Amino acid sequence: MGEKLTSKQLKFIEVYAGNGTEAAKLAGYEGDENTLGVTANRLLRNTKIAAAINARQAEKIRPLIATREERQAFWTKVLHDESEKMMDRLRASELLGKSEADFTEKVKLDGEVGVKMLSEKQSETIAKNKAALEKLRAANDAIADALKGKIK
Repeated sequence: MGEKLTSKQLKFIEVYAGNGTEAAKLAGYEGDENTLGVTANRLLRNTKIAAAINARQAEKIRPLIATREERQAFWTKVLHDESEKMMDRLRASELLGKSEADFTEKVKLDGEVGVKMLSEKQSETIAKNKAALEKLRAANDAIADALKGKIK
């Protein structure tokens, strides 16, 4: 099983609102601005903490975003409301139709698709290239992290 989050980490998640240094300070971490910034960076790179912050933010905005059913109910209400402008009613009708894929054009496609098999040597070359690419990405990430530390 993974490590449990500490009370300071939980407080950091609770108070984080975009400024990691401030959140670290409010969560009870000590140090000057630079130390708190490094602490915040470390906390934000922790996958459990990042996931918890993302989940909390998603829950916060969920009520603000209309669901598909809510949008369809709204468009239907506008469509049937005779006090609305005809232009608005027609637009609601169009949006409602689009949401139900009423205007989707169906195209029948016939034909053949050629499949080319790779040789074992080609497959090995692709695997080596993928491995080299992953090493380059890791090195790039390490350089970016090092530069972030120097910039702060």
